[in-house]
Amino acid sequence: MNTGRKIIAVLIIIFLALPILFGIIWAVGLTRAVVSSEFLTELPKKVIAKVPDMADEVLEAAAREGTEINPNTRAWLQAAVKVEMKPHELLARTGLLQWLENELTGSLATVGEMLRGQRPYAHVTLNMKPLKAALGHEVFGQYFTAVLKNLPQCGDWQQSAWEQAAVNGSWHERLPACQPQIGLVDQAWQVARLRMEGDIPDEVDLMQGVEHFPRRWNVAQSIVTISYLLFLIPAVFIAIAAWVAAPNLSGFLRWSGVTTMIGGLLGLGLAFPLSRFFNWGIEQAHFHYWGPYSQFKEVLLDHTGEIMSVVSRQLFSPVVSVAEAVCIVGLIIFALSFAVTTTPKRKVQPPVQASAT
Repeated sequence: MNTGRKIIAVLIIIFLALPILFGIIWAVGLTRAVVSSEFLTELPKKVIAKVPDMADEVLEAAAREGTEINPNTRAWLQAAVKVEMKPHELLARTGLLQWLENELTGSLATVGEMLRGQRPYAHVTLNMKPLKAALGHEVFGQYFTAVLKNLPQCGDWQQSAWEQAAVNGSWHERLPACQPQIGLVDQAWQVARLRMEGDIPDEVDLMQGVEHFPRRWNVAQSIVTISYLLFLIPAVFIAIAAWVAAPNLSGFLRWSGVTTMIGGLLGLGLAFPLSRFFNWGIEQAHFHYWGPYSQFKEVLLDHTGEIMSVVSRQLFSPVVSVAEAVCIVGLIIFALSFAVTTTPKRKVQPPVQASAT
C-alpha cells in the first residue's frame, strides 16, 4: 500500500507539479523582465549605443563577395564602402542618432515611469518630426551623391529606371547601380524624400486609451504580484503529492521540499540553453520573411549577436533569479522536515517478576 501511494505521488509530481512549476517560474521571470524599469529605460540605451558600430560592420560585411545578396545591391554596397563618410558619421551628422538617444529613449522612459506609478498617466507623444528631418537631411543627399561617384555610367535601360524613380519615388533594391544623367539624381531624391515625409506621421501616441487608467496605478507591480500568486497552483499539486506519499509531517515537508528544489533546478538549468535557443529562433526568422530587404537578414543577424546578448540577458536574468528563489524555498522546506522529526518513544518493558519457588 505504501509503495502504491508513492508511485501515485511520483506520477503527480512528474506530470503535473513539475511542469506547472517550471512554466510558472518562466512566466514570472519573463513578466518581471518586461515590466522592469530596465526594460524600457536601460535596455533601449544599451541597444542604441551599439547601433553606430553595428551599422559600420553590417555595411562592410554585406559588401563582401559570397554573401547572399544580388549583384546589383552588392554593387551599391561596395560603392558605399568606398565613401569616406562612414555610416556612424552619417547617423550622427543627420541627427538620427540623437533622435534615437533623446526622443525615443526619453519617451520610453516616461512610459516606464507611468507603468511603475511614479507619475500620473497621460498621453505620451513620440515626436517624429526630428526623425523626418534627419531622414530628409541634406547630408543624406551628399552621401548618396558620393556613393554614385563610385559607380559606372548608366546604360539606356538603366537610365529609364532612374527616370521612373524620379517620377514616382520608387526607391528600392532594383534601382540600377549606376550614375544617371546630371539633375536626375536631385529630382529622384526630392521625390523620394517628399514621399517618405508623407508616409511618416508627425507624432505617435505611445499611450493610447490612457484615459481609462486610474491616475496613479503601479501596473508593473500589480502584474508582478499577480504573477507570483500563480505559484499557488503548483503548490497545490506538490502538497497533494506529498500528502499522498508521506505518512507524517516530516515526510510531507521532505517530499514538498525536494520537489520544489527539483522544479527550481529545472528552471535554473534550462535558463541558459533556452536563452541560446531564443537567439537561434531569432536567427531562423529570416526564413519566414520575404520582402525587399530579406536578403539583408542573414548579414544583420550575423552582426547583431552582441545586441541579442544584451536583450537575452535582460529577459532571462529575472528567470534565473526566480528559479534560484524557488530552490532556496525548497531547501528551507526540506531543512524544516528534519526539525519536526519526532523520535518514536521507546517501549518500556514490564518488570520481570521472580517466579515462586
